[in-house]
Amino acid sequence: MKQSIRLLITVSLLLGALGFSNSITAQPCDPGQGGVGGTGTDVIIGDLIGTSNYGAAGGFHAYSVGTTSCNIGTEPLLWISNTNEHPVIGQNLYRLHEGKFEQIGMSWLKHGFLALTGNVCGCGCINPGTGSLLGIGCSDPYSSGLNGQQSGLGPRSEVFDVANGLYQYPVINSGLINDATSKRLRVSTNDIDGGAFPGAVYIVEGQYVTVDDSAAGNSHNNCSYRTVTFGQTGNRNMTLTGTTQRQQPAIQAWQDFDPQVTLTEIIDADNGLTIVGYRVTELGAGQYAYEYAIFNMDSTRSIGSFEFPLAGGVSLTEVDSTHPLYHSGEPYSNLPWTANQGAGTMSWSTETEAQNVNANAVRWGTMHSFRFVANAPATLVTATLDHFTGGGSSTVDILAPSGDFTLPVTGLTCAQNGETVDLSWTNGETYDSIEVTRDGSVLSTLSGSITSFNDASALPGLHTYGVNATVGTIPSGVVPCEIDVAPALAIAVPNGDPTVFNPLGGESFAVTITPLTGSAVAAGTESLQIETASGTQSVPLVSTGGLNYEMVFPPIACGETFSWYLTVQSTGGQTVTYPEGGSSAPAPGVSAFGQTNELTDFDVASGWTVGAPATATTGIWERGVPIGTTAQPGQDHSPVGTNCWFTGQGTVGGTLGENDVDG
Repeated sequence: MKQSIRLLITVSLLLGALGFSNSITAQPCDPGQGGVGGTGTDVIIGDLIGTSNYGAAGGFHAYSVGTTSCNIGTEPLLWISNTNEHPVIGQNLYRLHEGKFEQIGMSWLKHGFLALTGNVCGCGCINPGTGSLLGIGCSDPYSSGLNGQQSGLGPRSEVFDVANGLYQYPVINSGLINDATSKRLRVSTNDIDGGAFPGAVYIVEGQYVTVDDSAAGNSHNNCSYRTVTFGQTGNRNMTLTGTTQRQQPAIQAWQDFDPQVTLTEIIDADNGLTIVGYRVTELGAGQYAYEYAIFNMDSTRSIGSFEFPLAGGVSLTEVDSTHPLYHSGEPYSNLPWTANQGAGTMSWSTETEAQNVNANAVRWGTMHSFRFVANAPATLVTATLDHFTGGGSSTVDILAPSGDFTLPVTGLTCAQNGETVDLSWTNGETYDSIEVTRDGSVLSTLSGSITSFNDASALPGLHTYGVNATVGTIPSGVVPCEIDVAPALAIAVPNGDPTVFNPLGGESFAVTITPLTGSAVAAGTESLQIETASGTQSVPLVSTGGLNYEMVFPPIACGETFSWYLTVQSTGGQTVTYPEGGSSAPAPGVSAFGQTNELTDFDVASGWTVGAPATATTGIWERGVPIGTTAQPGQDHSPVGTNCWFTGQGTVGGTLGENDVDG
């Protein structure tokens, strides 16, 4: 039952701009529906009025809705244009369809510039005598045309501390006006398609943010909602229906239309309000649909992850999440959150603030939805909402799939010790057994009291280990740890890989073999493998003391290409090759006394030096354009260019043998 608060407050209005002061007596107003106002300034949306429809572009439609504000508090509300002491007005759009409640649209922010003196909320307006204040009990209308005027809209991202009503002004990011949908209340055409969503209920929401309202502690009633319908042809006009639900955010409509929905309010350390809603629907055949929504009304800290305990043995399908789309140059990411069914938990999360300051957190004035189907009925658990900024977290009781919970192990570590990978952990409770896996394959099933395991058979490379504890028949879920196992031995060719080898053989090249701490070379296993056309030849490496060896190449037919690699075993039985791929990726070689590569078309001088051979008297090499004869072409061979090397230049019309090679 609503109660009236009989509180008389003396308010002094210092109207310096007008050169006078005035003292009045006021009490909080009861505008109906949401209850009485608060002490100090208290702005609400008293009515959502009229719509504007701007057509479509790029698969989206654009709209705006009018908002009439009311000051139901005990002091006038600042409404000073060209400063950051006026309200900013946001609009959101939601859809309720088959139990799913989702935000499908949002606008940029209208900046207030002048307050009028209406009485929409029936509070009895006390005229402050200036448009820079919204008087006690007064209302002020902003038409849909004003709220949709693209030039007057600023980004949500410049509200840097919504809990205290603080935002950047003047606007820095003026946004992108690419088409009629830019900066306005923008929604995908598919999301308002009656064929795709038959019987859907659509809800439009307005929200005011302003500094003195927040300072008075009255910012949690600044949203109001109203239902709308959409035409299915042309501009798909948005039409208001029903009445404005004052001081109620749109997430309240989910519960208003479906009493099975539970809503819980969370106030963070900065007095920011987040509302969590959930609904569980029995589908039959042992299946249950779980739907969650997180609405951030005015939390500066925002939400970066959503996690709750999940009973062992529960199978989840149709895991999904939906998030509203930022647009028109807002810097925030639109990447969906990552779902993770871990050891005894289910979670969704976005990037951390350290990873991406513009990650897709649940920021103020937005709602994110999450869902899945499970093979278990509901039980009450405690969920954790980690804050995206400012640190800390909030908790809330929700319904989640029931069952016997087995706590997972904690503190799992993987560390390499020589050729062994050592796992250690702490048991979360008394287990009947513990299963250890590597890359999904079971390595061992241990007694429930054991807290460590040693894997002596891990090959070099990246591996994922898992520890899954069980009580009775209920597993905890796999707790993973990842490790990149280094080879037991490191082989190197200090002077670089040779590629050209003397056909006569006998050339030697330095090699080093360095064991990992805890490992050693198995003597006699060090060898050079040479793969030629006639087969593979194994040549032992020659030890020169300590870690040093030489590989000595045998004779190989001149001109033959071949490949080679080194292989050695550790005392633990691990085979290591160089190059790492061994026979599948050997090093290339060619048997030759030397190798020169030169490619030129001779059209430009490339540094060649020529002169008279020891015996020739004419026909000395020269570069140029040859004069053609019946014995010599008059052009070069290359498709492009004209110069070439030829033996002796004749004269035009000269004899056949003029200046050919003689003597």
